[in-house]
Amino acid sequence: MGFVTLLILMLLMREMMNLYVEYANLGRKRPTLVVKSAFLLSLMYHNLGLKDMSAHSFPGDHAAVLFT
Repeated sequence: MGFVTLLILMLLMREMMNLYVEYANLGRKRPTLVVKSAFLLSLMYHNLGLKDMSAHSFPGDHAAVLFT
């Protein structure tokens, strides 16, 4: 029961942090989407399924989990 409560609490904190980032206008695009000369590995190695592009840069998923 404690584990489920912790998961729900972390989910709520993550959503609150997302709301704060939107409110404070901290979100921005990833550099790979903005910089024209960016070197994208996903274009070189199609069959590996690499992810070097994302819509949002801050906060990243790993950082959001660490913050919560």
